[in-house]
Amino acid sequence: MFSQDLDGLLSASSNQLTSAQLAAMNNFSIEIDTVYTDIGIVGGSDLTGYNTYRLYVATDDTADVVNAIYGNIGLPLYLSTTGNFFQDPLGAITPDGINPFLYDISSSLIYDSWLTIGIDSVPVDSLGQGTLTVIESSNSNWQDDFESGNSFFLNDLAGGGIFQLPSMTNGTAGADKRVLIAQLTTNGEITGTIQTQVFLLGDNQENTLYLSLCVNDVDSDGDGICDGDEVVGCQDSLACNFDVLATDNDLLLCNFITDSLCEECVDGVIELIDENNNDICDSNDIAGCTDSLACNYDDTATVNDGSCELTSCAGCTDDSACNFDTDASIDDGSCTFPAADNLDCDGNCLNDADSDSICDEDEITGCTNAAACNYSADATDDDGSCTFADAGLDCDGNCLNDADSDGTCDEDEITGCTDAAACNY
Repeated sequence: MFSQDLDGLLSASSNQLTSAQLAAMNNFSIEIDTVYTDIGIVGGSDLTGYNTYRLYVATDDTADVVNAIYGNIGLPLYLSTTGNFFQDPLGAITPDGINPFLYDISSSLIYDSWLTIGIDSVPVDSLGQGTLTVIESSNSNWQDDFESGNSFFLNDLAGGGIFQLPSMTNGTAGADKRVLIAQLTTNGEITGTIQTQVFLLGDNQENTLYLSLCVNDVDSDGDGICDGDEVVGCQDSLACNFDVLATDNDLLLCNFITDSLCEECVDGVIELIDENNNDICDSNDIAGCTDSLACNYDDTATVNDGSCELTSCAGCTDDSACNFDTDASIDDGSCTFPAADNLDCDGNCLNDADSDSICDEDEITGCTNAAACNYSADATDDDGSCTFADAGLDCDGNCLNDADSDGTCDEDEITGCTDAAACNY
């Protein structure tokens, strides 16, 4: 990030400090001066309710040098306002392009918000001052955020910030033992965390400190992150929901994959590996025919492998049916049955003792002789009960032939004299 000490900045939190450095670092802090209050209407800008503050790094010694203010993924720089930062159209991220004659062009430029190291206008060569270098990675837009009047972070992996070359005098503390790092004009309350690179007594070889300094805030856990800037999350890099922005670790929030064959991490969430969306882990799927109507249906299969056979085994599966199919495993509704319980599938009687093609259960006994007096047209089996009329008589005992209607059948008539008075009666 910063050409002269990239590795040092990115690993600042792991530096082993000498006792002298530890003693000195306790004397560094952020001091805030209020420069203007409730500014009001200035030129074309309404700054009513806006105040201008200047932020300084208070140092341990007059020779201490603030070489950089920076931020990265492990040590974020953060400046926040509950309102907006005023940004003049002629202003920029740093003030090293501001000449006093510009105040005649824009009277509100004097209230512009900017970041700096030790200067508030064009650097003075005769004093050993120089132009500041601004770093912003391709993944960051902190300058746009700030120049739009918003709060901003420097917290990406590559990091960014503002620094001076070691040969410059911009960041030397001087008699008041402090170095200007920002002017902020806002209508809100300011909080933040400033990461600083400091050369104790100006020594950039053996006495470099990396300090996290809080703006209107405290650092109760001493981790170099101001309380208002802490981000609670999972800091275990093996967890699915590892949060690179987390500054306070909460192991209870960490989620870990326990079965790498069945679980995967998607956007910080553990999800089942289930490409076919059947709620079964893909590695536990069983391939087979899942169509219950198929001949080869497999009730243990969880994913259809296209092997289903739907026609070769369809048929009648009722073993009491006339067309029962021993090879059928799926009933297709084609079963046929005898027309009656006492018939076989060909319509023949199951019981026909007299072989008259009338089932025993359907036989009707009676007289089957049409000449008999008790002949029964419904009878199918003769039971020997036939009765017949006497000769010359019908079944009711009446004469079949009685020409003179005298009640005596013609066959039984005896001719002779019927007069009782006659000699030959």
